[in-house]
Amino acid sequence: MTKCLSNNPTKDLKVSECEGETVTPCKPSEVTLGNDGETTVSAHCWETAKAQSTANGMARTLLMGIFSVDVLLKSNLTGGLNKVDPTAERRQALDGKKLQALLGKISNVIRAGGR
Repeated sequence: MTKCLSNNPTKDLKVSECEGETVTPCKPSEVTLGNDGETTVSAHCWETAKAQSTANGMARTLLMGIFSVDVLLKSNLTGGLNKVDPTAERRQALDGKKLQALLGKISNVIRAGGR
């Protein structure tokens, strides 16, 4: 297969092109959520999110894939005051670009009618 790749490294491989070797396409290890290419989640996280029965469940799963647990514990959506205890420490807002990428991807999946 190395010889096949060195002959034409940019060409998409088909099963019958490499001297009798079977080539199976690899699944991507990451899925890009936004148009900027900066917001990604693991392929496992994406498959788990798609398996959720609601958009809310999908969003929660993707949030855990985008942000670390520490960030999620120290922040909220908009960074506002704690509504239960206004004297509590103010939380930081989550990254707006990442949230827009997440919402856009979920909207596209829902509009397409499937996961």
